[in-house]
Amino acid sequence: MAILILSFFGYFAWNSFRMPIIFLGKTEKIKGTIYNIKDQPGLKGYGFVQNLNYFYSFKGSWYEGQYTCNGRQSLQRIGNSISLKISAANPHKVQVIGFYEKKKYKKSKKEKFYSVRDKGHCKLTIEDNIYTLINFTESSDSTTQTIGIVKFINGDTLKLLPIKSLIKKGKETKESIIPDSLRSILKKENVFQRKQNGSETTLINRKLEFKKIN
Repeated sequence: MAILILSFFGYFAWNSFRMPIIFLGKTEKIKGTIYNIKDQPGLKGYGFVQNLNYFYSFKGSWYEGQYTCNGRQSLQRIGNSISLKISAANPHKVQVIGFYEKKKYKKSKKEKFYSVRDKGHCKLTIEDNIYTLINFTESSDSTTQTIGIVKFINGDTLKLLPIKSLIKKGKETKESIIPDSLRSILKKENVFQRKQNGSETTLINRKLEFKKIN
């Protein structure tokens, strides 16, 4: 019995003290995209581990998941792809099974843009193929934030695919995956042309003009 308990504890510790996910029925292997990374203290306060948030798509709908790396896994960066196993019947049941090494850990390329609106202003950040768009209203404690994936059509045209929204009012923040029906409408409005005029870079569509800032 003692050997069995030690074996279970060893397996549990090896998997960063995460309970195993049990799948019933058909499963699928898909890719996800890391959109946020936070460092947190490692086991017993030694070193640090990465806490990852990622998006994944299955049968036209988008979902999100969270994963805490362990010390044996390579350091990740925003925009990296990860390998996932999901339940075909319940896509919310997901397990991280591997990482791709196309973009190793290093300082990500980040661009920041700014736009003035009739009632407020916008900030757009593009980090690798992930974007964050924040709309500031006249009220300083109220913002709407959209996070999504950048689809590069060519060197001068890009699409912003909205996936998640965060609405902040005062001290309250409401997070949600954008409904598929609304996303299909929003993405039609999010096609931008990149313009270069001397040292000034802008992103322009029919409604907005973002100027790049340092």
